[in-house]
Amino acid sequence: MPENLIWQLLPQIAMLCITGVAGWLGGKIRGSKEERERREIQQQEERDMNRRIFRLLLRYRLKDLHEYYVLGERTCPVEVKQGIQEVYELYHALGGNGQGTHMYKELMELHVA
Repeated sequence: MPENLIWQLLPQIAMLCITGVAGWLGGKIRGSKEERERREIQQQEERDMNRRIFRLLLRYRLKDLHEYYVLGERTCPVEVKQGIQEVYELYHALGGNGQGTHMYKELMELHVA
């Protein structure tokens, strides 16, 4: 009789094991998806911060060049103007405008040395 009982309970025990393993795997999959999404958000925040930092550095470079050439009333060599153009293009591509654009225009109006 006990042997017959074991054979009756075996399918139920197997189903419990399969259900438990399936639940555990589902949790792992969901967990890794959530971790991946969290990591992607963190990476995007880091990229945004890097863009802001880079834009700020480029603006300060424009400011330094503006102070030296425009406010210092100096003539500007062609190769420096080419560099200014590159700095401004990167600055503008990163969302910079306003004050940087004003400084850029004044730098481009300078006489070439």
